Amino acid sequence: MKTNILKLEIILAYIYMIDLVELMEKHGIHGYTGMEITSSKGVRHGEQRAESFMPANKNIYLFSILSSNLLDDFKPALSKFLNTRGGAMIITEVLETTNVDVHGEEDQK
Repeated sequence: MKTNILKLEIILAYIYMIDLVELMEKHGIHGYTGMEITSSKGVRHGEQRAESFMPANKNIYLFSILSSNLLDDFKPALSKFLNTRGGAMIITEVLETTNVDVHGEEDQK
């Protein structure tokens, strides 16, 4: 059975990155890409630039490509994590991939 492939995107405070990665690994998500956010602009907080941030106030953007089955198992724990620490989660369907390891697909082959 072929599962849907999804992209999970998370934005949260840098100080929680290690906790987030540990939570992901606990749920079988072992691959991700993380980037420090150097600038952002939003409705609630206005424009922010990294050079003005103290290390404790920096944010990261992290994403992972995974199967819908794996995300279904992980999503409740992630929602709880983000609700207690702040942050945002975005989930989008991936239509096509090239040279990408999809976490959770190895069980479907």
